[in-house]
Amino acid sequence: MKKTNLVIVLTAGYLLCQIIADVTASKMVDLFGIYVPAAVFIYALTFTLRDVVHKQLGKQQAVFMVLTAGGVNVLMAAYFMFTVWLKPAPFWGNQEAYNLILGVVPRVVGASILAEMVSELIDTE
Repeated sequence: MKKTNLVIVLTAGYLLCQIIADVTASKMVDLFGIYVPAAVFIYALTFTLRDVVHKQLGKQQAVFMVLTAGGVNVLMAAYFMFTVWLKPAPFWGNQEAYNLILGVVPRVVGASILAEMVSELIDTE
């Protein structure tokens, strides 16, 4: 596989896992009597992907990927806030559910972004 393709595949996978984790973190699940956010399953993959990038492409690329993911998550959270704020069409009756699910994502991103940046950048170092 070409290096460019490897960069694209690994970065896309990392960003995808980060975004999915932030969106699914608001649901708590029962895992054999232990309650965890649903995001725990996919978020664990981000560490493996970051490690692969670090080993295959170097520290600079790994740091860039982590920072890019942080920026993407902030943009996603801002867009979710914007769409929650928009007035729904009069025939669309799902605004309350939409607010409940996507309205919490900005808080999740806000809480997790600092932890993600610190832990992953320190681990990359």
